[in-house]
Amino acid sequence: MGGENKEAVYSNEKITLVLDAAKEEGIIIPVSTRARDLPEIGKKINDKLNSRLAELNFLPASITSIDEASFTFMQMVAMTKESLRKILVRGDFGEFPDEEIMHGTAKLAEMLTQFSNELDQFHHNSCLCDLKSNFLETEINYSLHSQEEKAGSLSDDAVRKDLVDDDARKKKEEEYSLMNSRFLNTVWCYIEQVMFGVLMKHIGRYTHLHFEISSLSYILLGKMRCRTGQWITETREMKETLVKDRGYRPELLSEHNSLISNCMKFIYGVLDDKKKPSSIVVEGIGEIEVESLRKYSPDILSRAFCVKMKEIERWKMYTRIYVEAMASHLKLSIANLVDTYMDADMLDMQKLKEPEYGLGLKEMLEKYPLEREDLKHRIEKLKNAKEICDGIVNAFNL
Repeated sequence: MGGENKEAVYSNEKITLVLDAAKEEGIIIPVSTRARDLPEIGKKINDKLNSRLAELNFLPASITSIDEASFTFMQMVAMTKESLRKILVRGDFGEFPDEEIMHGTAKLAEMLTQFSNELDQFHHNSCLCDLKSNFLETEINYSLHSQEEKAGSLSDDAVRKDLVDDDARKKKEEEYSLMNSRFLNTVWCYIEQVMFGVLMKHIGRYTHLHFEISSLSYILLGKMRCRTGQWITETREMKETLVKDRGYRPELLSEHNSLISNCMKFIYGVLDDKKKPSSIVVEGIGEIEVESLRKYSPDILSRAFCVKMKEIERWKMYTRIYVEAMASHLKLSIANLVDTYMDADMLDMQKLKEPEYGLGLKEMLEKYPLEREDLKHRIEKLKNAKEICDGIVNAFNL
């Protein structure tokens, strides 16, 4: 192609048409667009064009009754369901390649990883917060308490200490419950955001349906939140069963052996080291103040240390199992949301004809021809933009 023809193909006016059409469809364009960006822009325009054509082919040529309006609404929800399957179930991000917020399975995996890290940090803070002054105090008192119970000489101090420990456990449970609630809220707020984003893509131009969509969606997602909250409560109550059913984790064996192997070094540092250090560094635990521990026997210290290590190990195992169970539960919940509950709660024909929803369908009946024409106009703009973009790419061998 000659230089003159190339210049005609590559005119600023035509480039502007391409960029305007892309931006109108939500395609992200580099701030400083260069010729080398056009093949990628052209690909995105083509993807959007195919999506718009599929949407147009899916919809009826006209709507002449409330029943047809209801059926059309159901078709739009069906398109929404398929998009949600891609985003939240299959991990297919092709429909929203540039919108990271819509990369559902990846985002949920990030949330679960962060939640797991927060659980580990929570346990570290609550279980190992007493390293400086009263490490093993709870475990030693429990051991002494057990011995006194067997001897029938339980002291008032032991009873008071038991009550203090019980209060500490309750506080830990409350904090743990709050962490679960925050995670639950984060996950379902995100799913809500994705769901509304997809709904607006497929139904957004029918602004008169927004109230109906919002109302039905909030009710449905509220039910999903409650189901997950109930699952969390039931799972926490069955903590021991959950760990037992899932079995011991081989990956924790080396960590277990490492923690237990520290026991003899720890007792030597507390009782036998002639330097009498005020603190000892225990691998995997941290720096521990040991002055107050020198009054106890090796047997008491050994038992208390092993109890503490097993508690740490068991919590880590439970955290891994719990997060895996949570991931499975969310995966099943999302699949049920898309495949079952959306049909039951959003595609109920009788519900859609009730007064609070029927008004939107009547407006849809009136405005559908205009909305369909708008969709066809968008398709024409995308076709034109694609043709220009392809011409420039071919002319310059980009």
